[in-house]
Amino acid sequence: MRNTISLVTLLLILAVVAIGFTAIIIESKINSIIYLIVSGTGLIMILISFCSKCPVRLTDCKHLIIGSLTRLLPKRRLEKYSHFDLFITTIGCLAIILYPQFWLFMNIHLLFAFWFGFILFLLVVTLFQCKICGNSNCPNAFTNKNH
Repeated sequence: MRNTISLVTLLLILAVVAIGFTAIIIESKINSIIYLIVSGTGLIMILISFCSKCPVRLTDCKHLIIGSLTRLLPKRRLEKYSHFDLFITTIGCLAIILYPQFWLFMNIHLLFAFWFGFILFLLVVTLFQCKICGNSNCPNAFTNKNH
C-alpha cells in the first residue's frame, strides 16, 4: 500500500509539472527550459531544506525516490525544522507552482488540469502519505498515526 501511495504522489507531481511545461512550450521553448530549471531548483531547495532533516530519510523513506536523492546531500543535524527551513521549502514549492501560471491562463483546460492535479496531489499527501511517514520532525506529524 505504501509503495502505491508513494507512486501515486510521484506521478501526480510529475503530471502537474508536465502540464505546466506543456502550457509553456506551446508559447515559448526558452521559457519551458527555464521552467525545467526552476522546477529542478525548487526540488533541490525542498530536498536540502526539508528532506535532508528527516530522521527516517536514509532508513525508511516512504517517498520512493526522495530518500535515495537525499543520500547525495550533505549531512544535516536531524532536528526540528527552523522557520528558515520551512521558508526555503515554501519558496521551492511556490517556484514550481507559480512559474507556469502566466502560460496556463492562456489555456483554460491546462490551467484546470494543473490545479486539479496539484490539489489532488496535496490531498493524497495529506490524507495518505503523511499517515505512513515516520518523520517526527514534520510540522504535519499530527496527521501521522505513528506519532
